Amino acid sequence: MRIFGKVLGWLFATLFVATAAILQAYSTYRPQPPDPDFMEVIFWIVEFRDPVSLILLLLGAITTFLTIRSAMTALSREDLEKVVAGDGALTRERVYEAAAQTRAEGQASQQRHEHTHRAQAEQARKLDDIDERIRRIEASTGSIVPGSVLRETVIYELEAKPGADDRQLADAVRALKAENEDLRRNLEKIEVFDNQMASLKADAEQALAKYEHREVAAIYGKMRDLLREKTIENMRRDAGFAREQGRALLAARDWAAAADIWELAAKEIEQFDEDEAGELRSDAARELYHFGERYGGGSLAKAIDLIRPFCTDDRLEPNIRALWLGRLGSSLNMKGQLQVEKERDAYLGEAIKTYKSALHLIKREDDPRIWAWIQSGLGNTLTSHSLGKYGFFRRRVLRKAVHAFEEALRVTNKEREPIVWAGIKNNLGIAKDGLSSASHGSAIARERDAAISEYRAALCIYTRDNDPDGWANAHANLAGSLRRKGSALGGVKGKKLISESIDIYQLMLKVEDRDTWPLHWAMTQEDLGLALEALADLSPSMMCDHLAVARGALSASLEVFDERSSPFNFKKASRSLTRVEEKIAQQCS
Repeated sequence: MRIFGKVLGWLFATLFVATAAILQAYSTYRPQPPDPDFMEVIFWIVEFRDPVSLILLLLGAITTFLTIRSAMTALSREDLEKVVAGDGALTRERVYEAAAQTRAEGQASQQRHEHTHRAQAEQARKLDDIDERIRRIEASTGSIVPGSVLRETVIYELEAKPGADDRQLADAVRALKAENEDLRRNLEKIEVFDNQMASLKADAEQALAKYEHREVAAIYGKMRDLLREKTIENMRRDAGFAREQGRALLAARDWAAAADIWELAAKEIEQFDEDEAGELRSDAARELYHFGERYGGGSLAKAIDLIRPFCTDDRLEPNIRALWLGRLGSSLNMKGQLQVEKERDAYLGEAIKTYKSALHLIKREDDPRIWAWIQSGLGNTLTSHSLGKYGFFRRRVLRKAVHAFEEALRVTNKEREPIVWAGIKNNLGIAKDGLSSASHGSAIARERDAAISEYRAALCIYTRDNDPDGWANAHANLAGSLRRKGSALGGVKGKKLISESIDIYQLMLKVEDRDTWPLHWAMTQEDLGLALEALADLSPSMMCDHLAVARGALSASLEVFDERSSPFNFKKASRSLTRVEEKIAQQCS
């Protein structure tokens, strides 16, 4: 306060001296400037050199300097006092903080020790469980593969699909046996033209007998090395080896290495035979496309990259380019369905444009089968794209999808191509089912009944023998419509329809193989969980039992769905599981 008063005193002195100087100047000299401001008065004083005014002006400057200096001194002292006071408080705080940190580190060390102990115990339990399951599977499959291979296969499958049961593990072992036999048959077809090749072929046979697929892939690589400096015919053989080397890597579930092998082989042979290089890339694109259908993820993205060049190759016939555009649209559609929000819309939007570009290249009369396939693919993509829209906009997209399917049916003969016809009818049902969800009033029931009729028409053709995948897909769609119709009706009729849908889902799970079609299997588990939840809402006495089974089915689907490769399905199934668990907590606790 004392320093503040000193500063204020100097400030008043400055104002007093400046005012006196100005008044002296005004009273001494004439004429005065018209409407003068402060600076004009100062220049006026200097110009006439009045001693009194100059002295007063000098005193004003001195008092201004002393005022500023006093203020700076005051601030400096206050800041110093704060720093001195703060150092003591900081020291005490540091002591308390160090003590708290020591306690926290001790607790963290104990928790790490306990976690390590639990992890070791859990790992030992898992190994015992794996050993027991291996013994059971070996007994059920009859030792069709070596014991070490059986163990590696079981461990790989359990890591990829933790919820797999013994039947699924046994199926995986049988599938590996079939893949190995296929590789062995193709190896027998290789022509031996020198001793080195004969030796490598013998090594590959021994490696296949031991199921050492990576070793087989390495041997194929050595076979290719023998052909690097040969003629064009040998380069074609090299391309053949590359095909089989890539297929062996696919059997080992290493799609990325397979794609690299195929691309490298295509680049090497391209300088000798462009057609052969194009054929190799075409085969690689098809292999990765089908692998991506089953497993999704990066293999589908790689297939898209391989397919794109064929879509812009002007050397190809228009109908062939249209076929490649259709494959690209299908791949983009599948990739988009695994994404969320903006990424999903981007993939599906590009797929729609791709299908439309294909339809500009081919006419109905040029190749009715390819034209109908592209129309059906466009309808599928439009149906998927409608999920991100609402009301009028969704109905408009779905009507376009219905139109595309109806166009495809016009050139598809039920008698000549019954399976193709059934597939289009099934997809048409999906579009009409979506229209029922986006409609109002009586249109809801009308469109849903129309969808059910389309599904039943498809199931008049599909059987478990002629097309197990189409049969399962049509049943899944029929079950979904029955579930939604049952929920809308309620009462005894509604429960009956929902129960019928549950029976269908359970039948499908007996047919669908989680190892072969993991995404389809997971989607069926998710749909089963939703149907059981709907039945629980209509069955108060059995609510808790139905909800418990629903929780198990939804949890099983999340064993396949993951946030990275299938974020859309993962998010949807997670949301449904959370809702069911909340109901259990509220109603069954």
